[in-house]
Amino acid sequence: MSPTTYVRLAPVCACARHLGGHLVPIPAPTQWLTSNGREHRQVRARMTKLWRQAGRVAVAAARLRGDLPVAPLDLVHVTAYIRWRDRRRRDPANWWPTVKAIADGMTDAGVWPDDDSGHVIGPDMRAGLVLPRDPYGPVGEVIVHIVPLGGES
Repeated sequence: MSPTTYVRLAPVCACARHLGGHLVPIPAPTQWLTSNGREHRQVRARMTKLWRQAGRVAVAAARLRGDLPVAPLDLVHVTAYIRWRDRRRRDPANWWPTVKAIADGMTDAGVWPDDDSGHVIGPDMRAGLVLPRDPYGPVGEVIVHIVPLGGES
């Protein structure tokens, strides 16, 4: 992981340094997908597509920085740190549709062969630290912590 990336992400999941693995930051490309969302199915499909593309683009950026290997990882544990821009109480598990779309994008990018239980343990959702308010910025970000448990496939 590059020093600049680690300095920016260190407060979010300081344990990543001790656990090893790879951190992939993903700024929110659109509104959050939640299990409580009541969007029309076409609107939800467009939002899912944007989150999936964001996961794929974030993997490409992480690989260019040298933060993520190019070869697919065979068995990994994935933790998603969800960072909002306010301090409201939330249940991070309700954000599984967002994290699932990101995991699908990472599968498309070839981080792992498939996002089934034979290759990916998790993803576990956690609340990250609050982001500073920015009226023109994204609604938040998701930082995906990938810990390889097996070899490369």
